[in-house]
Amino acid sequence: MKRNLKTILLLFCAIVLMLGGALLYQMLTTKAPEELDPDPTMEETGEMEAGEEMPQVLIPETEQKGSSEEIAQETDSLEAAVDFTFTDRFGEEQKLSTLFGKPIIINFWATWCGPCQMELPYFNEANEKYGDKIQFVMLDLADGAYETREGAIAFAENKGYSFPLYFDELGEGSLAYSITAIPLTVVINADGQIVDTHLGTMSSEELQVLIDKVLN
Repeated sequence: MKRNLKTILLLFCAIVLMLGGALLYQMLTTKAPEELDPDPTMEETGEMEAGEEMPQVLIPETEQKGSSEEIAQETDSLEAAVDFTFTDRFGEEQKLSTLFGKPIIINFWATWCGPCQMELPYFNEANEKYGDKIQFVMLDLADGAYETREGAIAFAENKGYSFPLYFDELGEGSLAYSITAIPLTVVINADGQIVDTHLGTMSSEELQVLIDKVLN
């Protein structure tokens, strides 16, 4: 009986020693949270305060090309208008580039487009007023299926529109200007550079703003 009790006590002591050793080992090999090494990136840049702007990355001087004036001119430069071929009411082909040298306003439209029809009277009035100073290109999306050249001509004549009527029968205009929605108006200066674009229906006042921009 005494021998069995002694054996149980020895086993109990051994278990206690093992648990104690494991606990001590964990304490020695694990640092407290406050003792952990700080994040080197936070140490170098500092912690962001709430609402603070992200730091800006400056371009090394060795990578900057040209003077500050030249860089500003490059930034402010206008995009060149993409040249493409379209047809007139007689089916004759014409390139956009042949009109360069005079401000151009292109309006992509179609007879089945309600928003397009809403602004067409403003373009007709603008052409009557500024037709000698600006080349208006009212470019109908005549694809031969949903829209035909003959149908668009009949529509314009029925409405009494006198603006220059052209057709994107070859699809080059839609492709060149990535047309996904109409009406789209593209304003080009006399040097063949895009001054502004407008997607969606315009009021006469908004159209006048574009006209003033390309004439001034």
